[in-house]
Amino acid sequence: MIFSGGLETAPSLFAAAVEAGAQPMGMAALDVIRVERGVPWAGVDMDEATLLMETGCDAAISFTKGCYLGQEVVERVAARGHVNRHLAGILIDGTELPAPGARLLAQGREVGYVTSAVHSQALERPIALAMLHRKHAGPGERVEIQPSGSGVVAALPFVPGTTD
Repeated sequence: MIFSGGLETAPSLFAAAVEAGAQPMGMAALDVIRVERGVPWAGVDMDEATLLMETGCDAAISFTKGCYLGQEVVERVAARGHVNRHLAGILIDGTELPAPGARLLAQGREVGYVTSAVHSQALERPIALAMLHRKHAGPGERVEIQPSGSGVVAALPFVPGTTD
């Protein structure tokens, strides 16, 4: 179905979605669900300096398509065989949420930063998405969260999605 209506049709579309079984949710709830599933948001977990291959969204990249903007970078990464950082999950110790941009350290060296942090309803604990150096992005790696806190790297997604 192609949507061709204006804003005046939004209330009827919302009502139809609820009638069909959809449940309304706010942005805070959506944010928790997307972090639990390891879904990065542009402008939050990635920016113009982030390579798509760093976000775990490799399925969105064509390695066989002809010329396109950014193809040289994609080919360079493919030839090198890896990127130097990855979007990873962090299971946070304690109850305090780190701020976006909080520095992550391993053995006293900075190895990344937090991009998003939420209190997971499914896991009943704080979790975060973080951009981590590839050598420290493996599940089980311990990290110190600055200015105070710690956590352990976890595989994404924290909570698998459904296919319904």
